[in-house]
Amino acid sequence: MKIFIMYESMSGNTLSFVQRVTELVGNTNITITTPADNEAHDLSKYDKILIGVPTYKNGRMLPKTKEWIIENREELMEKDVLAFGSGITIYPHFCRAVDSVDVILEGTVKGKIKFEMTYNKFEELENEEVLWDFLELI
Repeated sequence: MKIFIMYESMSGNTLSFVQRVTELVGNTNITITTPADNEAHDLSKYDKILIGVPTYKNGRMLPKTKEWIIENREELMEKDVLAFGSGITIYPHFCRAVDSVDVILEGTVKGKIKFEMTYNKFEELENEEVLWDFLELI
């Protein structure tokens, strides 16, 4: 299985989830990138695509991530996509950027993982189940 991860992280919290995925499946079949890399990727050669989005400023997604999703929208809608991101639960817009990925992709996202601050596999049992199911590890 080939996995593509595109993420953006403001403080390292979203990156913590990327690290968890590489811990589970290794680095051999994963391509990890950020919108800042500005490199074109052929998404058709990947089986699973994970998109990481932190939430900031009243529930917004970072502009470069949003642009990348829109630019690749048609192809992403045909793929198995999991959206993930971090936020702070005291805000009413907790991880709204994750939901925005699904809105842009017209409800085709196969899974969403939202977590508070740094991803911790021991505290995120429900999210771990979603992740394992998405990656077909169960």
